[in-house]
Amino acid sequence: LAGGGLIPIAQVDASALGTPWVTFTSGIDSTYDMYKIFICDITPGASNGNLLMRVSNDAGSSWQTGSNYMYVIYGSYSTSGSSQTVDASDTSIKLTHSTGNSHHVDGDAVYEINIAKPSSTTSPKVFSWWGANMNNTQLTHYQGGGIFNGNTSAITGLQLFLSDSASLTGSFRLYGIAKS
Repeated sequence: LAGGGLIPIAQVDASALGTPWVTFTSGIDSTYDMYKIFICDITPGASNGNLLMRVSNDAGSSWQTGSNYMYVIYGSYSTSGSSQTVDASDTSIKLTHSTGNSHHVDGDAVYEINIAKPSSTTSPKVFSWWGANMNNTQLTHYQGGGIFNGNTSAITGLQLFLSDSASLTGSFRLYGIAKS
């Protein structure tokens, strides 16, 4: 395959799980320098959850929960302008955010998450993402970047979950990007 092609690794139907989280605990290794997660038709079971992400260095046996995540999120809203959320020491990466206008995931949504060099053992792990969803009666669009800087160990697992512990529905797909 020529460089840049998407190689399917795993697909999770969150509806079948009945849990507030989706995990990828295999297939994230040194095979690819870049990985992508595509999320389609995500709908939380409650109406006020933020979509969050954590990493694992041991294929999901444990999740990094210390205050070692940094992120910046920019949100645009079809009826109320825009906002920015920044955190330099959170316990997870927040992919969406709530504000006074309740900008969070509460309707069908689509997201793309990029993971750079998860197998590197010399630098913090960098993520970028974008997504859109209907929030009550308005369109919400997010884009952001984040870092896990708790250690330089390889990332071998990812966990996506909602802040309010509601069950997720939707399709979550993990891909590797072929090296040239």
